[in-house]
Amino acid sequence: LTYTPRNWHGWFAGWASGFASTLANTGGPPFTIYLLLQSLQPVAFIGTVTLFFAVVNFLKIPLFLQQGLLDIETVLQLAWALPLLPLGVWLGRRSVDLFDQKLFERVLLVLLVGSVLLLIGTL
Repeated sequence: LTYTPRNWHGWFAGWASGFASTLANTGGPPFTIYLLLQSLQPVAFIGTVTLFFAVVNFLKIPLFLQQGLLDIETVLQLAWALPLLPLGVWLGRRSVDLFDQKLFERVLLVLLVGSVLLLIGTL
């Protein structure tokens, strides 16, 4: 099969990922499928995913505050994880250099199928 990119594919993937992320924090699969079809280099793929979900998650904050799903108590309970973020970023950046394009795409496909199966299993 040959994939021909269309502008609406990106819009749809963004909408589906944002919606799924807000509804059930499951926005990864639609966006991953879309980006895999773009044949991005691993560093560009990870950078794009990171920026996209940083924006999506930032935009969810007002809604979550309004709905009472996020409050100062919850933020304080999660604050312990903040010092671990730089370590995660460093490990992720070092790890991406271990994969060539084909291996990176295969690992992503395995993780994608696994996550979709887990999501289906929780229905």
